[in-house]
Amino acid sequence: MKKLLTILGALSVTASTSVLVVACGPEKEKDENSIFIDENGNLKIDSEKLLEWYQNNGGFVNDSNQYLKNIYNLFAVAVLQDAAEGKLLTDDNKSLYINEGLQDKLKTLLGTPNSNDSVSIWGRANDKYKTLKNVTYKDDEKGLRKYLKGLFPNVKNDALEKAFKNNFILTDSDNSAFATLKRIIGFNSSYAASSWENGVEWQSFDFKALFANFTSTFATFEMSTLSTKITEAIQTDNGAASLISQLVNASGGLGAIKNETAFENKVKTSTLDLSELEFITAEQAKSLTTDNVKVLLNHMDENFNESEASGPLVVNGNSKFFKANLSSLKKFKYEEGQKKFKNTKNEEAENYFQLLTSVPKIVNGIEQQITDSGVFGFMKNSQKFLVDNYYQNKKPVALSEILIPFKGSVADSKTISLKNFIPNKMDGTSDETKAHIDRLAGIVNFYQNYISVSSEASQNPLEGEANSVSGASLTLAQAGMTDWDTIMRGKSDDRGIIDQSSLTEDLANKWNSEYYTAAKKTKLLTLDSSTEDFTNEYKYSIYDFINSESPETKTIDSKELSEQEITEILIKNAFGTEDAKSIASAIIGNNPGESEKVQNRRKEATKAISFLDNLLQEINQHIEAEAPVEAKDGEDPIKHKNYVVLNSEQGIIAFIDSAGLHFSRIDGYKLLNDKDVVENQKKVTFKENEATYLKEVESFKNLAALSETSTGQEALPFLVNGSLLGTSTTGQQNLSSESDDESGNGETEKPKANSQELKDNLYGAYGIKNIANMNQSISNKYQKFLVNSSIATEYAKSTAVGSFYDFNIFDNVTKTLTTDSDTSLPGYASWMWDYFAEVMGDGKKSEDLLSRYFDIPDSTTALKIKEAVSKVSISNYKGPADAYTSGMKEWNKTVLNAYKALENSQINKEQLKFTPNATILNTDAKTIALLTSNKFDAYKKSESKTLKAAMWINKVGRQVEFQYSTLNVDSMRKAGE
Repeated sequence: MKKLLTILGALSVTASTSVLVVACGPEKEKDENSIFIDENGNLKIDSEKLLEWYQNNGGFVNDSNQYLKNIYNLFAVAVLQDAAEGKLLTDDNKSLYINEGLQDKLKTLLGTPNSNDSVSIWGRANDKYKTLKNVTYKDDEKGLRKYLKGLFPNVKNDALEKAFKNNFILTDSDNSAFATLKRIIGFNSSYAASSWENGVEWQSFDFKALFANFTSTFATFEMSTLSTKITEAIQTDNGAASLISQLVNASGGLGAIKNETAFENKVKTSTLDLSELEFITAEQAKSLTTDNVKVLLNHMDENFNESEASGPLVVNGNSKFFKANLSSLKKFKYEEGQKKFKNTKNEEAENYFQLLTSVPKIVNGIEQQITDSGVFGFMKNSQKFLVDNYYQNKKPVALSEILIPFKGSVADSKTISLKNFIPNKMDGTSDETKAHIDRLAGIVNFYQNYISVSSEASQNPLEGEANSVSGASLTLAQAGMTDWDTIMRGKSDDRGIIDQSSLTEDLANKWNSEYYTAAKKTKLLTLDSSTEDFTNEYKYSIYDFINSESPETKTIDSKELSEQEITEILIKNAFGTEDAKSIASAIIGNNPGESEKVQNRRKEATKAISFLDNLLQEINQHIEAEAPVEAKDGEDPIKHKNYVVLNSEQGIIAFIDSAGLHFSRIDGYKLLNDKDVVENQKKVTFKENEATYLKEVESFKNLAALSETSTGQEALPFLVNGSLLGTSTTGQQNLSSESDDESGNGETEKPKANSQELKDNLYGAYGIKNIANMNQSISNKYQKFLVNSSIATEYAKSTAVGSFYDFNIFDNVTKTLTTDSDTSLPGYASWMWDYFAEVMGDGKKSEDLLSRYFDIPDSTTALKIKEAVSKVSISNYKGPADAYTSGMKEWNKTVLNAYKALENSQINKEQLKFTPNATILNTDAKTIALLTSNKFDAYKKSESKTLKAAMWINKVGRQVEFQYSTLNVDSMRKAGE
């Protein structure tokens, strides 16, 4: 295999020994854009000069990122040169992350110094220079030379053009080899504009034009034997065979004429899955029988009957039959109550030629389309490699929450008690007091109706205004929703609202949203999430819950309280006796003239005090124990009260941080908690599994069609969510034909997910079964939920319903591949190195790439390079785990130090028992259990070739076992620790 010395020959490069890197450090880049471009415009590097550059720029202490960036830029050129020579991949490369036709796709990307196209990198370099010369510095040769001299002061005048192009190919942020490869195998700086899997090339058809061609082609054929004559003709006449294949495909494919009764029944019951249609080539049309052709002719004109017809098909330029009139096309005989099938333009199909609006382009078979952009969201195998690594290493979690903020007069994050929620003074009559009563009055019913409910409630139909999406009944469960989701998702007017009908009739129309905040988190929680995005209480509570074995729901009791009972609870919560009595009296009221509704609200408020008191005892983060907070090995762990599980089935927990009381749910938790959450690794391939590939293509085609109509936009998020989380969503029998009832009671109604259009589209051209086929190569169910929900977010444009989730995993992954500056590198460069280490080797490791492309005789320089490349790669695997463990240690330290400081101060000692002195008990075993949990495996571990973050020491050992001293290996291991 060629070393990099030979590779650089493609760049007009010369070198005295093996070469490695271009460009100077960032401090010198302005004045000496590339100190390795010699006076003749060539890239010239020897070990001595390289080492000198390394030392002058402070080695890896000051400038390792810029140094590594140059390595990766040159590496990208080497990859493209290998591809150009057909040597990048061989039959021995079996990785499932290899894109179909990857080597062919990359073969022409580099080009040659004479290329003048806009596709190859050399072509763009030549065009860039041409623009510089003929536009920017038109008729200004001196100005051009001065500009180039500023970039390359040591280069001769007649070699400046060569120097400019070489530098462009290696360093241009948009057009370099690295940037080009990034667009092809990864994600562009904008994931929406990235190059996705191409899908299949579709073409529209005009059945009237096909009919005209039919009567012209077979004009002289005798009508009484027309089917027989056509069957004979297509055996030898390729044009006739092509025409018949087009007519078959345009009318529903082979199944429509070979199994007409079954096919028509699927159409009439709206259970036809368009992705299963069997399209044929001209060659395959030659296998049609006379009976097949007879059925086709009947579909083209139901009035045509061979036994009654005679004479040639066309007489005096006219044909009696096959005129493409809608009245003569064979119609589907829909029965009473059956809804007409709708095509992807949402048009009703009366006949076979209205089922489809386009068909796959077929020459020698169905062909993949060749585009630069592809089908948005249809992930390539290489993109899946990046998403898989992100999912495994960062362990992302989607969240939604109801936050009840602190409102007490001593809402102090240093203590956790009822004082955070109740002011010190209440007089019983002021508007402020009434507001606090109303605020408390909704809490218990919210808990009972939205949190502690079982999944059985999800079998109830969604309710809502008529025509919101209008039509058939769809249960919450079928849409993948629970009562919790009706707060977060649905019509824009209803989002963020806790329905008063689910709380108490004594409140106003709804529980005032000033009392709480409903939020779909826009960011995914990850192991390395910063405290700016998620507090420590938030992050470690969620992950500890995920990491728990068989967590059990804790029921929080509540009851109506007397004035005396309220007083006692408040005193127990560090209120002064007089304040406690005043507050209790204000809440109870004892005003005979008040209405029954107001009195009922007061009763609900007393229940809320009981509920909050019981809840806070579970999560006050304070441990009364003589034993040390952190248990030692062999000791029974102390139960740390940082959160409480309120619904283990739905993944809802409660905890408190400085913002207030959080009721937080892991969205998609039923998938994350599925014992079969992960399956064997799969890949996207067209040639090896055309049927599966076509199902995916049709899924995305249907999704795009949904997004193009207002009704479809409203249905889309429900359909996608139902395909991921719903139950019993693949059979029409699960839909009720009953019309929706209008409540007419003036209450705020839950968002509605159903309509007659939705019912039609569920099992028609917008079939939910088709949408469920998106990205079938993803082997982890929860990861697929994150990916496909992110795709739906982009497609759901409706302002009435909008997206169900506000996160986008592609945005997160894209950010790990991009750097804002040369000083922030880890994910920016090493992902490409890691990808090719995966797909180019047969179980080989990163060092194989070093030996494949780099031949550096200087041992000191070689050692530094190998260490640097390996460190960056390892950092991406262990970085999130490091952040998680170090963050927990820092959190523990902060909490304990704060408690000790208060303990030594003049604070009321009674308040200390409400002051956090404990976090979540963590052990090495618990951490490893989380980091190696199969919940976050991209595919089954037994087949995994990607090492998990918890195994970074092992990975360090494997990746840095080069031919150098044991001392350096040990230092690397310590760095990993």
